[in-house]
Amino acid sequence: MKRLMMIVSAAASVMLLQTSCEQGTDNGSTVSVNIEVVAAEGVEVPTGTVFDVTVTNYDTRTEQTASTDESGKVSVSGLVMGRYTVTATASVSVEGVTSLYTGTQSNVNVLEDGMTITVPVSVTESSQLVIKEMYYGFSKNAAGSNYIHDQFIEIYNNSDETVYADGLCIGNLMPELATGKANYNWGVDTQEYCLLSRVLKVPGNVGDNNYPVAPGESILLCKWAKNHQAEDGNPLSPVDLSGGEFEYYYPEGPQQDESAVNLELAYSRTESAYTQWTTSLNGWAYAIFFPEDGDFDEANQLRELNDGVMYSYPVKADRILDAVECVRDETQVANKRVPDVLDSGAIWLTDENGEAATGLGRSIVRKVSSTLEDGRVILQDTNNSSSDFECMTAQARRYGAGIPSWNTWASR
Repeated sequence: MKRLMMIVSAAASVMLLQTSCEQGTDNGSTVSVNIEVVAAEGVEVPTGTVFDVTVTNYDTRTEQTASTDESGKVSVSGLVMGRYTVTATASVSVEGVTSLYTGTQSNVNVLEDGMTITVPVSVTESSQLVIKEMYYGFSKNAAGSNYIHDQFIEIYNNSDETVYADGLCIGNLMPELATGKANYNWGVDTQEYCLLSRVLKVPGNVGDNNYPVAPGESILLCKWAKNHQAEDGNPLSPVDLSGGEFEYYYPEGPQQDESAVNLELAYSRTESAYTQWTTSLNGWAYAIFFPEDGDFDEANQLRELNDGVMYSYPVKADRILDAVECVRDETQVANKRVPDVLDSGAIWLTDENGEAATGLGRSIVRKVSSTLEDGRVILQDTNNSSSDFECMTAQARRYGAGIPSWNTWASR
C-alpha cells in the first residue's frame, strides 16, 4: 500500500486507544519502552523524517500511538508487560514522487522498564492503483446457509492520471490460510517476495489500452458478476455485482457466464481444474502487480523444500503495486504472509461490536484520507492495513467511485 501525503513534523506524543473494555485490565505496574526507527540495509531516509509509531498488544487489545522526533526516536510509557507488535510509517514527497517508509517488529516481549526496540524501515513508491475493498466473508440466506458466490475485490485509481488495467494481475499469497506452521522453507527471503498460490489476470498485455481506469474510477473483480440480490441468488446478499467489470468464469464450473469480462488464469500451483475463484473464508492475502516477460514460466516456480508437494510463484516485493494482509483474528497476526514493506499490519473481519466474525455480509474497506473539490476521494494508504482499513457492510463502489467508460453493461 502506498499513500500520497506529506510528512508533518509533530512533537513526540502518545495517545492511548482502548479498543476493548472487556480485556486488558492490569492492576500491576506499567513500563516504558524506547523506540528507535532506523533505515534498513540499503535504504536512505531523508534527514528530519518523523515517523508515526503504533505499539499494539493483541492479547489485551490495547494500542498506543506516538510520533518520533526528527532523529527517529520516541519513548512510549504506560505499557503492561507482555507481547507487542511495533510498526513505524512515514511518507515523503519529493518532486511529485511519494516514498513510503514502513517497518514492523512483531512478537516483542516487553518484560522490563526502559528497554529499547529498534524498528528497521524499508521503502516503496506510491502506487496509482490500490485495493479499495475486499469482500470475502460471505453472506447467509434466509435458511441460514452460507452463500459464498458474492465475493469481490475492488481496485481503485487513487491518482490523478488514467491507468490502463490491461494485463493487471492479482494473486493470493501462500499459505492460503495464515497458520502457525513454522516449517515452510521456500529457499528465498519471504520479506523480499510475494509467494503466490494462484494468479488471475486481466486480458491483454501491459501497454494495451482496452481498459482505461480514470482517476476516481474503480474496477470490480468478482467471483461471479451477477445480481446476487435476485431470487436465483441470495436476496439477503449485500451486493448486486451485475455491473462488475471482471469475473472468473470456467466453462465446466458451477456458474453462468455473465456480461463481465472473463479473467484469465495466469498461474495455478496445481494441475487440477480451477473451476471457480475459491478463497479462504478466514482471511485473504492478495497482491496486485503488472506482469513482466517470462512471468509464470513453470521453471520459475518454487517448491517448498520440507515436504516437496507445495508450490508457489515468487514476485519481488518491489514489483507489487499494492498488497493487503487479512487474517482470521488477532491471534494470527504473527503469521502474516505479506512482506512488511508492503503491509506492516493486518486486518480481519468483525461484527458490529468488533469481535472477529464471518458470514455477516461484511468486508474490509479502505478509509478515506481526503475529499477533493470535485468530490473525488483520496484513500488512506500508509502500508499498514491495521490502520488503513475498517470493517463495514459490503458495498460495491462506495464513496462515489466511477464506472469505467468501456463498461457498457453497468447501470449508471
